[in-house]
Amino acid sequence: MKKLSIASIFAITSLNLPVQAELLPVSSIFSEMDANKDGVINRQEVNKKSMLAKEFDKIDKNQDDGLDFREFEYFVVSVNI
Repeated sequence: MKKLSIASIFAITSLNLPVQAELLPVSSIFSEMDANKDGVINRQEVNKKSMLAKEFDKIDKNQDDGLDFREFEYFVVSVNI
């Protein structure tokens, strides 16, 4: 499973996480961003200034106005930060 550095996480999501670990698994980032724990990251859960917000429509392959884990993971891997 791909792990991201704190700097990479911030670059993609603008999510402010405590620097407790050097690397975090993508699933942990997804869970942190999914504020209502419905298994989908919706627009309201994304920082409007983040790279994720700017690319949201491209990332949302099935156009259901939410990012499931596979869509999010594909984006993170494709950004390759």
